[in-house]
Amino acid sequence: MAGSSFRGRCLSPRCAQKRLVARSRWRLVVLVGKRYAQGMLGPTTSRRLWLAALGSLVMLSGCFVADSALTSAGDASARDSSGDGCMEDSDCPTGELCIPGPEGASCACDAQPEICDSVDNDCDSSTPDGSEDERYLMPCDGEDEDACLDGLMVCEGGAFVCDDDESAGPDICDGVDNDCDSSTPDGSEDDRLGAACDGVDLDLCLEGVTTCAEGSVVCSDDTDDALEVCDGADNDCDPTTADGAGDVRVGAPCDGDDADLCADGMAVCDAGRLACDETLRDTSEICDGVDNDCDPGTADGSADARVGLPCDGLDSDLCEEGMTACRGGSVECADMTGDSLEICDALDNDCDGVVDQGETCSPCVRATLAGAVYLLCGEEVEWEVARSACMRRGYRLTSIATAAEDEFLSSTALAEEDEDWWIGMNDIATEGTWVWESGEAVGFTNWGSGEPGNYSAGSYDCGVIEDGSAPFEDPEEWADRPCDNDKPYICEL
Repeated sequence: MAGSSFRGRCLSPRCAQKRLVARSRWRLVVLVGKRYAQGMLGPTTSRRLWLAALGSLVMLSGCFVADSALTSAGDASARDSSGDGCMEDSDCPTGELCIPGPEGASCACDAQPEICDSVDNDCDSSTPDGSEDERYLMPCDGEDEDACLDGLMVCEGGAFVCDDDESAGPDICDGVDNDCDSSTPDGSEDDRLGAACDGVDLDLCLEGVTTCAEGSVVCSDDTDDALEVCDGADNDCDPTTADGAGDVRVGAPCDGDDADLCADGMAVCDAGRLACDETLRDTSEICDGVDNDCDPGTADGSADARVGLPCDGLDSDLCEEGMTACRGGSVECADMTGDSLEICDALDNDCDGVVDQGETCSPCVRATLAGAVYLLCGEEVEWEVARSACMRRGYRLTSIATAAEDEFLSSTALAEEDEDWWIGMNDIATEGTWVWESGEAVGFTNWGSGEPGNYSAGSYDCGVIEDGSAPFEDPEEWADRPCDNDKPYICEL
């Protein structure tokens, strides 16, 4: 039996398997080179992955030489006989193939591209799970505080996760989006900002505050010369007054270098400089109706992790069609979509994990006419039960507006079952006043001879399309019947 070949030479089943492994490793070499060229991998990581993959090429070379020696020497005792004998793939365990060799066929692993599924697809336990998936080693952003793509996609437990254990540095005042979040102001985390400073006036008073303007830290001091302010100098020429004794800023509430804008501290004059004595930690803006961060520009709950999550409102379905929002100091679900009813369409419409469950999808025949959709349901039930069954499907008992529609439904229904068929027409509310299920007055009619008969003292309150089985009945015309009769019914979407 002819064996597998590589460059015209016969390979044993074990070498054929190793060749598939080596091919998988070669594809990993190409992938690593591509990521390196795109700047997604550093030289150290790329070198480690290259060396691991190239080791398989050495393995292939050794296998090739050994197999060649086997073929030339003709020594049957030196041939690979570790695999179980087989004649076709069905003789082998799951995941293995029957591969021909010099001394007969044997079972070997069916090597496939290594995808992320916790399975050794390429028959080589040393290759990383998922290393041949196009998502492998792609840049990503993990669950850190920044929005920077400084991580790599790796396969863990058969699923891709973002390996990103580094957070970007603080957003300093340099004109660069350091935290990769365009919504944060430049320098919003720069501890140089908010410090007392002296401008270009003639005094030496620290009357300004450092701010970030066009990527540079500048001082906002544009005041005139002051009296005795906190600057370490005797501004009023009176050595008996303490430094800063006449400074209106001393003793005022202030905000320190934290992230909020709350004046939780007290301004003091310390060694000629104004400083904020604040020991309280940052206050995040949660959804509670209070301006927690003392910043009227931030919405209530803007930093609340509960806000902005998918949610299900007060409707009857279980579909997360809304989004949590902060309203009146409370986290609520903004879901205005209404009920998603389970209809017969092979979908889980109400998101309860069950598709087309219960009576919602009992056997019915679907028919269409000029864009209208009908269900002809052969189960024989009372008129009210038929009405409820249509509603559960998202339909209603049909109304008939034209002769063409009447002809189509009559012929289609009677072809399905030679029986009276319930339609939505009734005079339940007012005897003799026939309306459709929606309450709309009946316009077009096709009453049979002597109909509506209104027999049995007014109990004939529900309309049918007749089958014409009785001598006095007219097939495909309308009649009234007791609503508690059991008959098939026609629903309309």
